[in-house]
Order: sequence, then C-alpha cells, then structure tokens
Amino acid sequence: MNSLTNGKMSFKEIERNFFEIGCEVGRTMMQKFLEDLDQELAENRNKSELRDKGKRETTIKTIMGEVTINRRVYKRIKEDGGVEAVGERQAEAEKRLIEAYESNKLSGSKEVPVLFEEADGLWLSMQGKSRENSSKGKKELKVGVVYEGWEKRYGSSEEYKTVEKIAFAGYMKPEEFKVLRDAIVAEKYNVDEIVYRILNGDGASWIKDGDDLETRIYQLDSYHLAKSVVRNVYDKRARKDIMRWLKGGEFEKVFKKIEELRYGCGGEESEVKKLNNLENYIKNNIDGIVLYKEREGIQLPEAPEGIEYRNLGTMERNVSIFAQRMKGAKSWSERGATNLAKIIALKMGKGFKDKIAGLVSGELSERVTERFEEVIRITRASINKAIKKSVYPMHRGQIPFSNSKVTDARKVIRSMFDLKPFSEMVYR
Repeated sequence: MNSLTNGKMSFKEIERNFFEIGCEVGRTMMQKFLEDLDQELAENRNKSELRDKGKRETTIKTIMGEVTINRRVYKRIKEDGGVEAVGERQAEAEKRLIEAYESNKLSGSKEVPVLFEEADGLWLSMQGKSRENSSKGKKELKVGVVYEGWEKRYGSSEEYKTVEKIAFAGYMKPEEFKVLRDAIVAEKYNVDEIVYRILNGDGASWIKDGDDLETRIYQLDSYHLAKSVVRNVYDKRARKDIMRWLKGGEFEKVFKKIEELRYGCGGEESEVKKLNNLENYIKNNIDGIVLYKEREGIQLPEAPEGIEYRNLGTMERNVSIFAQRMKGAKSWSERGATNLAKIIALKMGKGFKDKIAGLVSGELSERVTERFEEVIRITRASINKAIKKSVYPMHRGQIPFSNSKVTDARKVIRSMFDLKPFSEMVYR
C-alpha cells in the first residue's frame, strides 16, 4: 500500500505533514504562552527591587523544534529581594494556620509523650520607619524551635542532633508568637497525648509569661544563666560555688554568697550593680533554674525508641544561623527581615524544597493554567492558518479504509480522521 487518495499522497507524506502541523502549532502556542507569561511577570514584579533592562531574544530547544521568544532581563536592586514573595506567602500560610487553630480545626495525629520548645531573640539594625520605637535603632527578631528530643548524629558518635525540628521566626507580638507556636504543634501532633512541653528560654518575659498550659514546664537556659554569673561575679571561686548551688536548687546559699560579695567589694558602685543584676535575674527565674529532669514531682514518660531526653540549649546555635545571614553591615525593615527569617526557618526544618515548592506552586500553577487555556483560545486563528498553509489539497470522500480489512497501520490512519479538528482541541 504505497499511496492514498488516488496516488496523490503517500502515507509517509500524510504522517509527516500532520507531524509538522502539530509541531508548528505547538511552537506557536508555546511562544505566545511564554511571552504572555513574561509580560505578566514584568507587570507584577516588585519594581523597587527588579529593574527592567529591556528584552533579549532567546531560543529554546524543544521536542517540537526551536522556539524563539523575546524575554525581559532584570537587574536586582536589593540583595534579598528574591525572598520577599515567598516569605510573604509563608506569613500568609501561618496566618491561615493560626485561624484554623483558633477555630479548633487543627488535629495533628502524631503522638509523642514529650515535646521540647526553645525561644530566643536576635537584635537587628533597622532602617526607615522600622527604626521608630526601636532601642538604639535595633529591634528583636523572635525565633522559636520545636522538636521531639535528641538522637545520635552518627551510629557510635557522641554528637547529637534534634529530632523533627520545626523552626519559626519573625517580628511578632508575644501573644502572636505563642499562638503561632501552639498552632504549629497542633497541626502536627495530637496535643492530648503530650504529657510535658518543656520550654527553654533566656528569662525574657515574652518567652515565659502569659502561658497557662498545664503541660508546660519552663526552664531557664543554662547558657544564659552561666553567662550572667560570669558577667556579674568577679571572684572565680565564687562563680563555681554559685553555679553548683544553683544547679542543686540551694538558693539561700546563693543569695547569702551574693550578699557577702557585695560587702567584700567595699561598696564599689559598679560591682554592687552587677551583683544586684544577678540577684534579680535569679529571683525572676527561680522556678526555672533547676533542670526539668531533676525537679521533684516530674515523672518523665519513657522516650520513644531511638530518642533521648537531654538538657535543652540548642538556641544559641539556631540563632547563629539567622545571625550569619542577617547581621553585619546590614539594616532591615520589619517586613524584609520577617520575610527572610521565615525562609531561613523553613530551611532549618525537613522538606525545605517541598515546602518552598508548595508555597510557590499554589498560586503560580493556577495562573499558569489559566494563561495556558487563554493562549490556546487566542491562538485558534493562527492554528487554522497553520493547517491551511501546511496541508496539501486533499479530495473529499469517505474515510480511508473504512470498508477495508483492519490492520494496525490502518487503525492508526482511521483514528487520525476520528479526531476533532485542531482548532477545537483544548488542553485540559
């Protein structure tokens, strides 16, 4: 069977023509789609951070052939402008999470007996209006982490890492920070099965105050306690004694020693002031000084297999991750710092790429789908032209081989004629 329709066109020619038509249509549609999408991105970009440098012709190799488009080139004005959109979407996702939590719509399924939570702040230099109501031009960025315990980093290693860490950060009011933390926990965990939630902090009121959870145990961060003793006690022997008594809960001995040191420094104002600061710090955090594992009346449940319950104190390392990226010769707006901090927090947890893809894909995929369907509708006329231009004239008649013996090759040919016209095809 060498030819069709009275020998005027071979099957290979028909096949080639239809393939070329499809490729030409596909290239036309892709060119239109990409240029329209480029235009949309240009109109919706953050113009304060992305400067339009004009268009440049670009050729893309595809399975349909080369597609040439004119696309815009941009120059980034701000270093961190690229995270703004994703950071804002994460902030919006957190707002929706909080709304769901406050409406009692969150019911996590994972069950753990103990959950560990830590919080600390990072002081950043502010710029513009964000400097208003700041402390010497700086404001404290709030950072929090939640995790299930510790596991060995390597099989026989003495190094440990936290398990299932979730981080969150931003410029928030204390009550906003606490409700976000509780919403994050409620989304993942069955909170009714949590026996204790151990909270570690440096003594700041925004961390420890205003929390009425029955399962909450507050612990003063050991690093900050030791730092305060070293900073305010000049006598090295006295430092060791004070730390030993604090660890054992022997506070009367601690306050007696501080009084002796005040007397022994001869009333020197600077030394007395330091000792007073230490005394007040201890009194304000006295309920959290003894380690949670060593307190009376606390019976810790057995840790899940592979997990250990160790002493808290990971926040210095966690905060340093934010500091490395955000401190130095930089100043921030609250919005910019919050957006970048939320991206850093996401990166500290598991599944960073999937989370970022989820933030981007929701809105983007919907826009792309709408744009793709619009392009198809707009290009119907050009498709019709492409068909008329590319197809050789064919005689009208019955569908080839409609009354002939059916073979695999003939099935393909007949199925081609059962398709809708290209002008009616819409990708769905």
